[in-house]
Amino acid sequence: MLVIDDDKSICWLLEKLLGKDFDVFTQTSGLKALKWLNTGNKPDLIISDVNMPQLSGGVFVENLKKSGLFKEIPVVMLSGYDNEKEKEKALAAGAISFYQKPFNPEVFIKEIHELTGNNKIGNYA
Repeated sequence: MLVIDDDKSICWLLEKLLGKDFDVFTQTSGLKALKWLNTGNKPDLIISDVNMPQLSGGVFVENLKKSGLFKEIPVVMLSGYDNEKEKEKALAAGAISFYQKPFNPEVFIKEIHELTGNNKIGNYA
């Protein structure tokens, strides 16, 4: 699983929440994430922030979905802003889900398990 967020505390939080049941890798920008993917890494799920420097989450998803190697990887988007246009844009670009920060950790983790087919729900059942 790949987590992309320019806020290192969000990366840390998601790594702690999801690291019990998944191998979690973090990147702090969409550009760094694309470089990471292009070195041969292929996660089963990507969680990306919408607003990031260098390469926004929306543009990242657009690039990912145009790729032959990575277009099938499901992407969940996060945003600190309640912006319906951003949500619509992210979903139109190919994201399968959208969460506004702060989000309910139990609901979020349950959906991540469902999206990955991981039946192990840890302490969040």
